Amino acid sequence: MKTITFDDTKFQLVPIDSAEQPVAGQEQPDADPVTKSQYRSMFNAACAELGAINEKLGLDPDDGGAEPILEAIDELHAKIGGEPNMFWDADNPEINQDSIHNVLVEVQCDRSLKVGDIVEIQRAISLPNQSVRITAVDDEDGNGDLEYEVLGTHNSIEQQSLLTD
Repeated sequence: MKTITFDDTKFQLVPIDSAEQPVAGQEQPDADPVTKSQYRSMFNAACAELGAINEKLGLDPDDGGAEPILEAIDELHAKIGGEPNMFWDADNPEINQDSIHNVLVEVQCDRSLKVGDIVEIQRAISLPNQSVRITAVDDEDGNGDLEYEVLGTHNSIEQQSLLTD
């Protein structure tokens, strides 16, 4: 049986279909050591955390429930593609390809692989391109700093320039 801990108190998780059904008029033993105050505290903490997630996702605070949060998470998954599309050999990050197979082909060329060898493949999801505007550069003597401002993703910059032309 799984347990969770909150405020230094352990709670046993019971599947809902295994929970005892109360009988009307029968005295029910209170084996639950949790007080109403502790339940209220847990509920308030859970609501506060959901509110923080809601805010971080930029959702309307008046839209309650899990549905808007789950929809926002689905939208984020859709934006980043959801599946890794960049792979590289953890021992030699310069071996970078668009598939595990292609990484292994390069690793085989780089070092002889034998049956049973384990190759650690690192993977990532590429994000949309980021556009920046250069606002300052070093002078001829190398004085100064390279400075820039972030404009947004590549697609949003194209849309902005189309609207202003």
